[in-house]
Amino acid sequence: MKKLLLSIMIVGLFGLGAQAQSKADLKIKPAKAEKHHGLEETSTKSNNVPVAIELPQVTIPNDVNIVTQIPIGTSGNAYGFFVDSRSASVWADNSLNTITFTHRQELPTSGHLGYDISTDGGLNWENNITTYDPEIGGSNARYPQGGIINPEGNTDPANAVQTYVAPLLDGSQGTAGSWGGLTVGAAPFAPGATLWQDAWATGGGQQWFLPDAFHVTQQGVVYFIDELTDWDGTNSTYAGSITIGKGIYNEASGEINYTFQSIEVPVHPDDGINDIEIAFAPDGQNGYISLLTNLEDPLPYTSYHPVLYKT
Repeated sequence: MKKLLLSIMIVGLFGLGAQAQSKADLKIKPAKAEKHHGLEETSTKSNNVPVAIELPQVTIPNDVNIVTQIPIGTSGNAYGFFVDSRSASVWADNSLNTITFTHRQELPTSGHLGYDISTDGGLNWENNITTYDPEIGGSNARYPQGGIINPEGNTDPANAVQTYVAPLLDGSQGTAGSWGGLTVGAAPFAPGATLWQDAWATGGGQQWFLPDAFHVTQQGVVYFIDELTDWDGTNSTYAGSITIGKGIYNEASGEINYTFQSIEVPVHPDDGINDIEIAFAPDGQNGYISLLTNLEDPLPYTSYHPVLYKT
C-alpha cells in the first residue's frame, strides 16, 4: 500500500511539473457593462450629522441590594442538609400563608432539633423553636426533615402542627454513638400546646438508618421513606428494600400513630439508591415514589435511571 501511494504522488508531481512548463494561452477581456436606457445615473452624498444623545445623570448609591434579607434561625453547622431530601427542610402551606424551616439547633446543642415559622408569608419570623430534646430522647439527632400537618379545610395556623423525622446516633445498629435510631415528633402551633417526641431503635425486625424522603399530604397524612441499610460503623450497604412510614396525627393525644410497609426494590448491587422522593396529588390518593438508580446489567457508565412507583 505504501509503494502504491508513493507512485501516485510521483505521477501527480510529474503532471504538475508538465503543466507548469507549458504556457497557457489565455486572453483576458475587460468586462463591459451594458447600458440600460431609462435609468439616470446619479451620485449620492451623505450629509448625516452625528446626533448627541443626552443621558440622564443617575446617582448610584454605594450600598445597593435588591434582595431583602430577613434573618431566620441558626444551626451549629451546615451538615444538617447532608441527607438527600433537602427540599423537605422548608415547608409552605398557602391556605395558612405559613412557612416553616426545620433544622438542627445551635443552642443548647447541635443534637437538638427546631424550626422557624412565619405566618405572614415570610415577612416576619419566630425562630429556633425546639422540637426535639436529646436529653429526653437519649441520643443526638441529625439531618431532620419536617413539614406542616394542616387539618383539611383549616385556614388558622393555630390549628396546625409542625412535624419532623430525623435519624438518631443511638448506636443501635451495632456501633456505639453511631446510626440506628429514628425520632419523630409533633409541635402544635397553638400557644401553650404540649410537644410530643418519640424515639425508635433498630431491633425487633425493624432497622433504621437515614430517612431521605418526606411528605405531608393536604389531608395531613405524614409519609417518610428509609432505605434498609446495613451499617458497620464505616461502610453502608443497601439491603434490598425500603420502609415507608405512614403517620396519622391524633388530635386528642397530640401524638402521631405510625404504621410501616416494606417494599423490595432490587437495584444493581454496584450502585444502590442514589436519591429517593415521595409526593402525593391533592386528593391524597395518588402518590408516587421516585428513585434514581440503575437496574441494568452491566452497570452503565455515569448514568442514573428514574424508577417510579405509584400507589
